[in-house]
Amino acid sequence: MSIDYISTIVLSQFTNVGSYPTYPYTYSANGIVYGYIFDITGITGPTQYVVYLPTGFINGQSIYMELIGTNTSSYNLCFQQDASYSNNIFTSYNNWVGQVNGTVAPNTLKFTYYSPASGCPWYSSGTSANCWMVQVMGINNIPLSNKSVHLIYTNSSTSQSGFLAMPTSISNGQMCHIKDATGGANSNNIILQETNTNPLDGSSSYTLNGSYSKATFVYAGSGSNGAWLSL
Repeated sequence: MSIDYISTIVLSQFTNVGSYPTYPYTYSANGIVYGYIFDITGITGPTQYVVYLPTGFINGQSIYMELIGTNTSSYNLCFQQDASYSNNIFTSYNNWVGQVNGTVAPNTLKFTYYSPASGCPWYSSGTSANCWMVQVMGINNIPLSNKSVHLIYTNSSTSQSGFLAMPTSISNGQMCHIKDATGGANSNNIILQETNTNPLDGSSSYTLNGSYSKATFVYAGSGSNGAWLSL
């Protein structure tokens, strides 16, 4: 079976490396993870928490960063390629920066890697041999891929819920398995959301809220004229 990994991260998992403005707390994303859910509750200063984007990506590979929770100021999580702060993250056509602020939660950002940078749809000229393109999705979920198994590494240190959207480009009989791999879903609930108005057991959402809980769905129908049914 093909497997995707999604992980919830809280601020205590960041590493203290110094003091502002040298980004005192950092977290290095792992390239085998399909998406991260970051609970930003508790951020109190500018660019204090920085996520380094993963290494080892192939051309066109993407990773999703979902922001959940609340904080007591206007500050948020930041993303950059690594500690070198290279200006190679495209935010729009011919506009690249060294660091991207995570916007206000809840929201999801999609980072896509391009090597060479000239393959990026927003590339013009003047940046490095590789780059990232960031898209602010404007949604509060990570869209699941069409892989059959999704292991969710929940975090019992947060009471916030992580939101995942069911796969698209689906076919009749397609299976989708979702599992709380670390036992934290009783606190860090996993909320599955419909896509293309394809309901989950007749509802727009389905919640996993027990430790090590799981759900298996089969898609019954064709294209957008169907529904996810739990087994």
